[in-house]
Amino acid sequence: PICIPEIHNAVWPVIAQGVSDRAASAVDLLDEHLRAEGPLRRRDDELVAGDRVLNGDRELLARIARATGLGLSLYLGNRRVASFCTLAAGAAHDLGGYADAQLVETVLRKGESFRGVLEIEGRQHVVASRPLVAGSSGEDYGPIGMIEAYQDIDIIRGQLASALEEGLDTSERSATEQQADRMEAVMVFIDDVVRRLQLLALNGNI
Repeated sequence: PICIPEIHNAVWPVIAQGVSDRAASAVDLLDEHLRAEGPLRRRDDELVAGDRVLNGDRELLARIARATGLGLSLYLGNRRVASFCTLAAGAAHDLGGYADAQLVETVLRKGESFRGVLEIEGRQHVVASRPLVAGSSGEDYGPIGMIEAYQDIDIIRGQLASALEEGLDTSERSATEQQADRMEAVMVFIDDVVRRLQLLALNGNI
């Protein structure tokens, strides 16, 4: 018989990789949209793109967060100045909070992108982050902040377990029919997850 924990363990690495890829694509996409507003710069305690003040932004971040199903944050230096999170991605992160020390080291000090798992407020998250650099191209400037995309691991594991349990729920049919239906349910679920992880045509949706 198929065991739900065994299926969960087999599917989870694929899901986790997909979430990580989606988060990395989301930070790249947000960076692209910010630069479309104009050159990025720091103005006192404000993060500005062109004429647009990004502190407290809940319009651009909300559109991309909803399209990707993730949480997104903007940082000026290591301080969070804008954030939006979908319910499926976890709890919203408070404005004025500070970035994880590993993000500060990798993204701000080294100027490199980050992809991995971090503990945020006692919960494990898949996180992708990249430097936010001043100017239109950023080639001659160091990071003035960073972009972060995140997904609470417990929430997505719970969704996976629920979907598997629902899809593998048995009835009073023969063992062969039950086995076939279980496999079909798993395949439908995996196909659905793969579709949800795609960022194809995301720019058009936004």
